[in-house]
Amino acid sequence: MLIGCAAAVTGKANVYTVTSTVDNASAATTSGTLRWAITQANARAGKDSVYFSILPGINYFETSGPNAFAVIQLYDSLPSIRDSLLIDGTTQPKSNFAVVAGKTVGVDAIVQANFIGPDVYIVPSNTFVFPNGSASSNNQGSGLTISNNDVTIKRLALSGFGNTSTNASAAQANACISVTTNPTASNCTISIQDCFLGADPTGAYPTLSYRQTLGQ
Repeated sequence: MLIGCAAAVTGKANVYTVTSTVDNASAATTSGTLRWAITQANARAGKDSVYFSILPGINYFETSGPNAFAVIQLYDSLPSIRDSLLIDGTTQPKSNFAVVAGKTVGVDAIVQANFIGPDVYIVPSNTFVFPNGSASSNNQGSGLTISNNDVTIKRLALSGFGNTSTNASAAQANACISVTTNPTASNCTISIQDCFLGADPTGAYPTLSYRQTLGQ
């Protein structure tokens, strides 16, 4: 998804590295968590970057062998991205070598390139707080929420956000990646690259009762 044009960037960029899959009530102040990285980036002007260096053994990974991937289970919605930011999942050490074959699409029968499986999977935990109803005034219920210009998200997998299998009404307000609107007209660039949305990093759909997601 590509929208509009880029904004001017000021200040020296910082890099915040995610090294932990932990997410809990203190994660915003715990160095190395995704919640901490976004909180830090929001707190300073200028475009920052979030990189990943999550190692197995001390973190939560799913599956084993050549298709393993790090899983970050959120206890609550992440902070909205409120400043220019790059979240780069390609920086995570490669552990998932799954490949999803490209499909033939369009009236011209264009063959897509194969998709490389992401190595980081963001999902709601069993204590994740979903909104009640079809409208939400904030980022509650979404995976990543973008509320600023000049944001790029690369090679992450997200699924299960927005509603439970029995609460479809909440799906209208939330998403794996949500872009908030502003009543004032503006130009912006938001780029989502090589991400799996609504699927795990191997390209498989979760079941209706898994990851608290509605059926695909």
